[in-house]
Amino acid sequence: MFTPSTNNQLETTNKVIKDEHTFRERHILSRFLMVSSDIVNKWSMSRNQNQTNPVVFSTEPTMTFQKWTSAYHFAKSSKLVLQLPSKTNGFTDYYVLARDVENMSKDEIQRYKRKRWTSFTQFKVIQFGI
Repeated sequence: MFTPSTNNQLETTNKVIKDEHTFRERHILSRFLMVSSDIVNKWSMSRNQNQTNPVVFSTEPTMTFQKWTSAYHFAKSSKLVLQLPSKTNGFTDYYVLARDVENMSKDEIQRYKRKRWTSFTQFKVIQFGI
């Protein structure tokens, strides 16, 4: 809890260091220390709140209390979540039934997956005839 589940941010930071600072070259120790010092200085200045357009560094979760509460209630609800293996990519597809729907057959799911739309308005027309 409260820790990243992937290292994507770390990899992104590593890419920025290589692309903008070391230019993917290996450096001798003295040069590396100079580059490191420049990186720390630049990043510290860009996050200074007194600068124009500072880079905002988040120190606490940005999710609202209302969203946390809604997520908690959803997790505690008895809402049925269908879990089916995908035949196309080897992943698992999850389906959460809408509103008061108690059950959904695999045929209904297949019918839903065959429908194609490119906008929400088109979805409403195809799904509900609105």
